[in-house]
Amino acid sequence: MNWLDFSVSGIIFIGFIVIVLIISTNYFSNKISEIKANEISRSSEAYLSHLTNYGVESDWDIKNQKPVNLGFGREIYFLPIYINSTNNKRNYDVFRVDVEFDNYCERKINTSSIRLFNRTLKEINYTMVNQNFCGEYIKNASVIFYDNLENDKYYLYYSSEPLIYANYTLDYNLSLYIDFDFIHGNWLFDKTENENNGFLTNGNIEAGKFQNSLRLNKNGILNISENKKLNSSIISIDFWLKINEYDDSIIIEKAGSYGIRLGRSPEYNKIVGYIHGLPESHQPLSPSIELNEWNHIVFTSDGNQHKLYLNGLLVNTTTYSSPIPIVSSPLSVGGDYNQNNLFDGNVDELRIYSIVLSDEAVFNSNISIPSQTIKYPEIKDTMISINKIKNSKKIDFDYFKKILGNKYNFRIEVYKN
Repeated sequence: MNWLDFSVSGIIFIGFIVIVLIISTNYFSNKISEIKANEISRSSEAYLSHLTNYGVESDWDIKNQKPVNLGFGREIYFLPIYINSTNNKRNYDVFRVDVEFDNYCERKINTSSIRLFNRTLKEINYTMVNQNFCGEYIKNASVIFYDNLENDKYYLYYSSEPLIYANYTLDYNLSLYIDFDFIHGNWLFDKTENENNGFLTNGNIEAGKFQNSLRLNKNGILNISENKKLNSSIISIDFWLKINEYDDSIIIEKAGSYGIRLGRSPEYNKIVGYIHGLPESHQPLSPSIELNEWNHIVFTSDGNQHKLYLNGLLVNTTTYSSPIPIVSSPLSVGGDYNQNNLFDGNVDELRIYSIVLSDEAVFNSNISIPSQTIKYPEIKDTMISINKIKNSKKIDFDYFKKILGNKYNFRIEVYKN
């Protein structure tokens, strides 16, 4: 090949490369323009949806309607909470959710801004325990509330903007609820706001009727010394029990007041409910209970009628006027407070009420599976309060440009009725 042929071939090759580059550049340029256009379109649609959903009262998303009306500003956090109460037949139940409001102490969450709503926008009373603070602002806490099990979805809202303080009260008769599913060190925690937490000595947590249970083998005991709302003249003790060995032993006792034990010889295979001062002949006694099987036990007393239930059914009632003594004494599980008459077996889902449970409530408790609380990731949201828009006198181009950002073509029309 001579130099002329080589030059011609080179020019043709270079021309081909140039054409390919031009075509490719145009293609990718068009693609980039298309991507930008789509992105701008999506962003515009998102902003339009944002303004429509939060700026027109009738179109608000259900999760944000109530907080906007309450006066929350543009920045708000909310925590979706789902309650799986499938096969829980109770009418109401207690729920406890551990929440990190501001773990790094940056948001300055105001305690007065915390609000809880169910899916129907009904505000739910709550209380907080185990609170930790960043100065005057809330860092984390356990949020406790009671509600009807027909509600399965909740929204917990909080913000740095203070609202009118809500003085909530929880109207419920559950004094203690320990499910034994979690232990921290030697502590087992009451799920109610009373915080009747128990300290475990020489016991274990193992698989139970529902998740975990308390395992006691005649050398362990759980002592509860707080006694908030446990000093009551009316009582119901509700729990699941598995007996590993018959013996003259105490299962649950509030010293000098009330309790549940195994029967005296030769009736070690039966359950007895008792209050202090009630003659033994009037202490309700259960039928025989097999070893190593889970049974649901409920003992109720109003100081006159004393009832014992086994697996949801009333098995014994005695009538004898013997008021339940109101004494400031600890509650123990697995023996008495002095660690005598120790029990060999398992206890699960312990609840103590300051009311007499009805036959229906006992039956529902027997067939109920405990609810599960599922906490979803926190969501940060921004909103435009309809009240602020209505009260604003300066809805102008610059205001919306600040919201929408740059590189958007739009027109605002404001009409006054």
